[in-house]
Amino acid sequence: MESVSKGAYGRTFEQAGACGTVTVTHHSEAAWLLVRASPACDLSRIERRVRRLFDLDADSEAIERSLAQDPLLARLVQQFPGIRVPGAWDPFETAVRAVIGQVVSVKAATTLTGRLATRQGEPLAGWVGGLTHLFPTPERLAQADLSGLGLSNQKIGSIRALAGAVATGELRFTELTDLDEALERLQALPGVGPWTANYLAMRALGLGDAFPAGDLILRRAAAAGGGTLSERELYAISQRWRPYRGYAAMLLWASYSGPVANRRGAVG
Repeated sequence: MESVSKGAYGRTFEQAGACGTVTVTHHSEAAWLLVRASPACDLSRIERRVRRLFDLDADSEAIERSLAQDPLLARLVQQFPGIRVPGAWDPFETAVRAVIGQVVSVKAATTLTGRLATRQGEPLAGWVGGLTHLFPTPERLAQADLSGLGLSNQKIGSIRALAGAVATGELRFTELTDLDEALERLQALPGVGPWTANYLAMRALGLGDAFPAGDLILRRAAAAGGGTLSERELYAISQRWRPYRGYAAMLLWASYSGPVANRRGAVG
């Protein structure tokens, strides 16, 4: 579905019944992102997705001014200027991938997602650069046989429930613009707890104040002098960073240099 190599991002997409690929590269001298897409696609829609994916509409100056006032983050703002929150090409795809990635390594999550796309995704004719499939639709995943992929029964149930909610219109990502409401709606889904809900609010919904306070690496990175903060302690500290807690999370993740457990996220 997607690839990253030599500073280039590529992925497959479906638009108005047509399939294609898009690649994005960084023009460092001009500070541009150069986008190349398959012919006959709606470039304005592609541009909107790229802007969301790379968080290009973030007001970096305002974010940095705000976070630089905090003693814990001031150095990190200088160390990692222009920090962004990576977005999502497709919110549903990102939600499924977040469920798959619970309590497994990033490498394992990538492998499992690839298996899912290969079995259930639409093959792409004339593929290039290793991009071979579209991500499966909510309608397909809601009824799909996901056994034998290496997913637990709990994750299979969560994916089907998520896909069913999106397929029927019960869950519409475009309507989730308020953080508290979004977290409540997302956590109502089976297998989606506070960590996953906040991660999706950051990545899939573009809500810059979302903050997964239970994340182990964040709790370690924010602990002054080493150690690990409790979730409650980190949540209390994070109130100083509003309304840019998602960007504070990115700074803390970027700064962490300690040992990382071979697991991604947390249960839920």
